[in-house]
Amino acid sequence: MMVHPFSSYIKKNLNINPESYLLLGLSGGVDSMVMAQLFLMAEIQFEIAHCNFKLRGKASDMDEIFVRDFAKKHDLIFHSHSFNTSEISRKHGISVQMAARELRYDWFSQLMQQRKFDSLAIAHHKDDEYETVLFNLIKGTGLSGLTGWKSKKTQIIRPLLFANRNDIVEYAQINKIAWREDTSNTDTKYTRNKIRHNIIPVIKEINPGYLETYQATKVRLQENKQLFKSKLKKFRKRAVSIKGNDNYISIDVIKKKELYLK
Repeated sequence: MMVHPFSSYIKKNLNINPESYLLLGLSGGVDSMVMAQLFLMAEIQFEIAHCNFKLRGKASDMDEIFVRDFAKKHDLIFHSHSFNTSEISRKHGISVQMAARELRYDWFSQLMQQRKFDSLAIAHHKDDEYETVLFNLIKGTGLSGLTGWKSKKTQIIRPLLFANRNDIVEYAQINKIAWREDTSNTDTKYTRNKIRHNIIPVIKEINPGYLETYQATKVRLQENKQLFKSKLKKFRKRAVSIKGNDNYISIDVIKKKELYLK
């Protein structure tokens, strides 16, 4: 159900092969545990990294133990790091979610450099992408915020971006893949959860195929973005000159209509 699409996706979009060596970010949730299982079946070498954000008391520690036990069972190298996320959030005046995100990726980046991994795999899927685009739209964004994620950006890969949440949960249930439930995912005090539990059900009622609709829209937006970047590059080449530390824009060139038609 997912093995063949996964294998095809990572070969075609991520250039992953048996010689690749990856770092997998595992929270212990269903998405990350399915991702780990799929990489095991594909016989791709990887190590595991788990962040303990100390936000849910004993449950956070149990998540870490769960992922550690999975790594031990499959003879995988395990890395973990604990963060005082709430304190860092208060100290820097940012949300807990933003603090967790920055801490996570900063630590992942350090591991990537130390261990010389080819890529960092994150278990984002289609639903995650759609929720992020809605979040961006609500907060205010441009084309980049509406075009979603790339399957690969620098060293970060998203090998589950071909699947939706229902596919992943169903695969885990059928194949008896264990995972940990994060109870904070149902707390609507967080904006993302408000979108997931309050807004998306209404969108689904209006358009049950909203994920497929967005994927088609995403392609069109990416094409528009690429066209804009191409035109901007030509504009800079023809109209902008650099003298020392200053940029000069030629008014005469701007007035030429053919500049925008070619």
